[in-house]
Amino acid sequence: MPETAILDRFGHALLAVVQVDSPILARIPAERIGLSESAVLRRTRQDGVIVADMAVADPVVLGTPPCLHVLVSLDRATGEADCVLALRRPGMAEYECFTCAVFHDDPNVQTFLPMVARRQVIET
Repeated sequence: MPETAILDRFGHALLAVVQVDSPILARIPAERIGLSESAVLRRTRQDGVIVADMAVADPVVLGTPPCLHVLVSLDRATGEADCVLALRRPGMAEYECFTCAVFHDDPNVQTFLPMVARRQVIET
């Protein structure tokens, strides 16, 4: 298991930039097909086919709590789950506080089902 990273202010700034939009990754396809990086970015975005290039950070290395996906079924809606929430809470006690505050006292919430993945493949 990877260790938690300690980022300085430049590390945090760099991570924030590349997680939102990482056009520096256009260098590789540009070299492979013989275009400039700006031409690759322009061509991939001009038709709206590619909307963003993002770097995906490892939540374990960053010390981010695991993600719980909660399927929520509402009282007057059809289907098994009407929405899916992606929640990050420091622990199960905080998750329980959240569910009590949001789900238990809401008459519109019929059921909710938490799901935990064993490992995360990608998150956007």
